[in-house]
Amino acid sequence: MQTVASLAKRIDMSPEDAVEKLRYMLFDVEGVNSVISDEEIDLLIDVDDDPSIADRVRDSKLKAIEQAKKRTERLKKANQKAAAKRKAAKEAAAAAEKAEGAEGAAAVAEPAEAASATTDGNGAAAEALAAEPPAEAAAAEAPA
Repeated sequence: MQTVASLAKRIDMSPEDAVEKLRYMLFDVEGVNSVISDEEIDLLIDVDDDPSIADRVRDSKLKAIEQAKKRTERLKKANQKAAAKRKAAKEAAAAAEKAEGAEGAAAVAEPAEAASATTDGNGAAAEALAAEPPAEAAAAEAPA
């Protein structure tokens, strides 16, 4: 494994300059004694030959970071929109269930109201109605 300092000696660059170049190209380097990857080694050798490579590498990394941010924002907005739809659907389902519950309670109340209209609570009105013959039946039984 190569460190920044050992590579800097080979390419006639000061270790501090090598660390500075790597940081400029957005690599995470702790110091001159840090172990660096093969990619970082190749880039430092290329930057020693052509300093404009550092700008191109930095620009490409900044573009990639910007694209990642935009994608994250886009996904975040999509997630918020989906969450709002789920919430609205849940509220609509709850409202529909509440409406069904109110209709069901009204349907249950109607037979109870009908029963209370025909009885006094003890069933006396229903018995009285059953005991009285209909007016037509009474007229048919009467002698003419």
